[in-house]
Amino acid sequence: MSKIIAKVAKVLDNRTLVINAGSNKGVSLNMKFLISSALNSQVVDPDTNEIIGEVAIPKVKVEITRVDEKYSIAETYEYKTVNEGGSMPNAVALSRIFDQPKLVKKYKTFEIEDNQKKAIEKEKSLILIGDIAEQIEE
Repeated sequence: MSKIIAKVAKVLDNRTLVINAGSNKGVSLNMKFLISSALNSQVVDPDTNEIIGEVAIPKVKVEITRVDEKYSIAETYEYKTVNEGGSMPNAVALSRIFDQPKLVKKYKTFEIEDNQKKAIEKEKSLILIGDIAEQIEE
């Protein structure tokens, strides 16, 4: 079976988007997609100035959380674990040395340096309507 290729149809918030493919195109729950720029970067040969190809600029990976007939909703799933509580081994904060570590998941978002799910202004989104959503296997 070939990979599903779709486009971003709408950005719902800073972690959630809609793609223009649903069950009609074979999308199912938990499928993963790589979102890349719709405007590929041209590669120019420095010797001949000839355009020798294009490179898609990857932006974020998302996982399908809802599938309708003609569209699907996807959300970022990559995260890092961060300690927002007490000290961990080798920590130097003496005032919090006896506090328990508080490990929290910080999910990737469509914004630079933000990890809380919330509405997003169109001008601040890395993801744009029309960006390419390509199915990936992980």
